[in-house]
Amino acid sequence: GTVSHKRQTIVDDRFPALCVTVPPLLQFPLHGVSVRVDHLYLSPSLCLSLSVYLSLLKMMADQSLGYDMRALDHVGTHTPGHTPRASPRIVNESDSDEKDDDLLRAVAYERARAEKTRRKADRKAGQDANPAAADLDSNPSPEDKRIQDSKHFYRKGNMLYDQHKFAEAVDMYTQALKLDNKSGDCYFNRANAYRNQGILDLALDDYSKAIKINPQDAGAMVKKGITLTLYSSKKKSAKAISLFTKALEIEPNNSEAFVKRGGAFKELGQLEEALRDFTTCIEMPTARAKHRAEAYAQRGAIGVMINKLSTAIADLEQAIALNPRKYKH
Repeated sequence: GTVSHKRQTIVDDRFPALCVTVPPLLQFPLHGVSVRVDHLYLSPSLCLSLSVYLSLLKMMADQSLGYDMRALDHVGTHTPGHTPRASPRIVNESDSDEKDDDLLRAVAYERARAEKTRRKADRKAGQDANPAAADLDSNPSPEDKRIQDSKHFYRKGNMLYDQHKFAEAVDMYTQALKLDNKSGDCYFNRANAYRNQGILDLALDDYSKAIKINPQDAGAMVKKGITLTLYSSKKKSAKAISLFTKALEIEPNNSEAFVKRGGAFKELGQLEEALRDFTTCIEMPTARAKHRAEAYAQRGAIGVMINKLSTAIADLEQAIALNPRKYKH
């Protein structure tokens, strides 16, 4: 007869979980076995991948199946009788296919350091005829020594972060900050290490310190906003939107700020604003591929929510094409 799926539907962060009403005689080939069902609970978390979810959406569109929203697509909305989590969702971004953008700062720092080393070598070549100058260079002042030691710990923290050893990286950044507490980049990187461990309160505190040191630090504003969206809180999502907006005032072409602000708008149910941000990101010539992929995926999720399956399917296919490692498997 029929198969009853009583397991509680898992709410995914991006895509709606649906209850599909299936004609009694319709048979679905699942893992080589033909199964007849009267209702199908469809969730990316249960399907394991967006590609399977997309295949089932196409089947629904081909068969003109009706479906009801039983769980909406964003954290904070829940099925009747289910209490949303008060604690933040722990998301380890290092598990994704792409590396965190945050280490781009470390790369820039290392490039600057390499250039400084080259210049120092050039100076040394010219100091061979001037031993006094060479002696001054090899005996730094206590202040210079303190800064050098701080940068040493900072570099070790970056190496550990790159190895996904986030707790050890935090220790190194902390040592660096004890010697030089004016480094906004060090606070920023330590915040990223905290966030990747799910220690969100300390991450937020460090992002705030980085912004205080450099009020024009759009990157820290975006990451702080992303961290705020990891809470099941509409109030924090609203604060995140303010941060993304401020970042976009500083960097109008920040594609990450657009797609993340769109996600926060979707979290609050402001779908028109969310669609506008996702579309802006998609159409932005300078947008990074992974941000455009996320924008397509998010816009596709809204398409499912408002029962526009054809446009939703097209958007989800674009998301998979742009970032197959993240969305296909």
